[in-house]
Amino acid sequence: MSSQDDFRTRVIGIVKDDSGKLDDPKGVGTIKAIASAPTAGGSGYSLNDVLTITGGSTAATAKVTAVAAGVVTAVELVTRGAGYTPGSGKTTTVAPAGGTGCTLEIVSVMSLEAYDRHITAALERYSKHRPKVDVVDITGDGTHDYATPAGWIDEFSSIVSVEYPVGQVPESFLDADDYKIYQTTSAKKVRLINDAPPATETFRVSFTVPRTATTVPSGDVDAVAMLAASFCLEELANAFAQTGDSTIGADVVNYHSKSSEFAARAKRLMQLYKEHMGLKDDDTAPAAAVIRDFDQKYPGGLDRLTHPRRARERR
Repeated sequence: MSSQDDFRTRVIGIVKDDSGKLDDPKGVGTIKAIASAPTAGGSGYSLNDVLTITGGSTAATAKVTAVAAGVVTAVELVTRGAGYTPGSGKTTTVAPAGGTGCTLEIVSVMSLEAYDRHITAALERYSKHRPKVDVVDITGDGTHDYATPAGWIDEFSSIVSVEYPVGQVPESFLDADDYKIYQTTSAKKVRLINDAPPATETFRVSFTVPRTATTVPSGDVDAVAMLAASFCLEELANAFAQTGDSTIGADVVNYHSKSSEFAARAKRLMQLYKEHMGLKDDDTAPAAAVIRDFDQKYPGGLDRLTHPRRARERR
């Protein structure tokens, strides 16, 4: 599993935007880069000490990667924090205690708004292709209609399976035509069409929910990061396509070329995402896994023309 910060780091690393068009912080933002050499090395430090950079609204940290007789000679950024401005001589505190006087240079800061927006869009797209499945037990009350399970998201969630009765080996799943989501005048309900479990029994509902940064399986994290990076690069391509050429001195920037470059990278990353997910270029969703109840408690399993399964169950 990953986290929002991990996704940010991955996406920023893939995009490598040095234009400032995507992450312009307008003065104050999250640390994008620090100088590897400190402004002042201080004294009394040890390798792998963690330095907290003061002055931000959310603390950023750096790790000591090299020391000489207690003087810090090299650092690397660990967490990016928020609310920082660029500049040298940024004071730090240290854990564990011991060192003193090390100051760092913040080379650049950035806004995470665009990255977070595209990570959210990527998670929404990925959720349609590979949603998370939650499982909730619902206690019967002798009726057919029940509130949708905790965690159900209207306009997204759908039932994957209903197990009833619960606890049998092998499991007993209701056929898809034995349950439905029923819309009342006030809310959606899970309706069991042919069953009304008593209060002494439960039925188990498996249903889809959207993915979050922390619920993407580790095997899909890179693919989702590539999808988010593809969205970022599309935004950059559009931004450069709408910008005129600079003719200031020798620094002539071919914005059309930049736009094409970003668009090509976005297309390639989208292709890699689709390949990972088993999607074709014109697909909107991968082939769905189908769960079919062959009803192993009874020979024949599926409905027959003259002897439906439910009629056989009532014998």
